[in-house]
Amino acid sequence: MFKNYLLITLRTLKSNKLFSLINILGLAVGLASVILIGLFVRHELNYDRHWEKADRTFKVMRTFKPTNGSLCHYNNIIINRLCEEYHGLPHRQTHTILFGLR
Repeated sequence: MFKNYLLITLRTLKSNKLFSLINILGLAVGLASVILIGLFVRHELNYDRHWEKADRTFKVMRTFKPTNGSLCHYNNIIINRLCEEYHGLPHRQTHTILFGLR
């Protein structure tokens, strides 16, 4: 049975070369896309999960785009305001400020 399927597949590939090429390339691109999207989602869901209290770790980002090219300084307003506005959040114990990362 498998031998018959293989023979039919080979005959179809030989007789319809362009159509077969389009189908095989489409399948390869589709599978590669699914694999890359899956790897990206896995990476994003596992971000900072190696820490002891990973469920209490948050990443707060702020983007500065100065128009005049001046140096922008970070301030604690974002972190303090989050703790004030959302009473369900535990108070911060530590925080880290990173400069120059893109």
